[in-house]
Amino acid sequence: MPMFDVAVQARCVTDRDMSRLHRPPPTNQRSRDTLNQALHFPVDSALKNLKKCRNHLKTILATYQDEREILERLYYKGKNQHRSALFWKRVVETRRYSNRLNELDPVMLIDDMQQSFFDANSANMKKALKGAWTCYPDHKFVSYMRNRLELISDFASKTHARLSQAYRSLSLAMQSGAFIQYIVLLVAIISRMDILTVELLAGIQQASSTVRQLHDILKNLAHTTSPKVMFQGLDIISMDPAQLDPSALGCLVSDTITSETDAPRTPAPLPSVTHDSSLDGDRSMLAQAEEPVEIIVKRKRTKKKKDEIDDIFGF
Repeated sequence: MPMFDVAVQARCVTDRDMSRLHRPPPTNQRSRDTLNQALHFPVDSALKNLKKCRNHLKTILATYQDEREILERLYYKGKNQHRSALFWKRVVETRRYSNRLNELDPVMLIDDMQQSFFDANSANMKKALKGAWTCYPDHKFVSYMRNRLELISDFASKTHARLSQAYRSLSLAMQSGAFIQYIVLLVAIISRMDILTVELLAGIQQASSTVRQLHDILKNLAHTTSPKVMFQGLDIISMDPAQLDPSALGCLVSDTITSETDAPRTPAPLPSVTHDSSLDGDRSMLAQAEEPVEIIVKRKRTKKKKDEIDDIFGF
């Protein structure tokens, strides 16, 4: 195999390795109810910011695509005539970087990131995106998206540097006066693409920062289900005083007092009739003193009302 084919194949594999071979990990979506309710508001704010970044980047990329198509026409128009010129190398480099930046498509990554917070089995995803999020992905998936956006940000920064070099090179070539109209068109297109690249870089960095916030939230998530504290069988004597929880100790004391208060009181046992007479006199007196004293209340006798028979017989 010729060396040129090997180099082309290696370059293609390198480009493919950056965008296509690295598959994102599974989302492993979980229900929104399993996320701590205190984290719902930060996730809402991050998703709103991500949506704004997505719309802004989509507008920039649409204009960038128009400028890139004009550059393609100028490229094929002067390909055969100017391929040996010194400035042509910068034109080829600008075309390659602009195509590569367009292939990376940060808007598609943001769309995947947004859709991971909604049910994947939804029939109408566009309609679902207008509502509230129903689930959240695994933090590994969010970490992958964050790394991808950071790579695109680095590549956009490198593209900005290449476009600046191409602008300076074409400005110097324009001073010779040869092919002035063609070079002026190239300078205008490259200058416009450089401005759009700077705006695109700022939008990608903002989206990357938002995704980083989501990653930090989901990485340190706290589920709503907290472990229940069991106070029964708590051995306070054998535990270290430093390990005792004051709240647990207070609950234990209150439970003990409540159980003692609610417990039914049984009267003291009375002395048996068959008690041994050899017991101590003091103890018998004490037992008699503790016996409950019955108070007998005498009822008043009511006189019977005499009837006629009693009056006759003199009763």
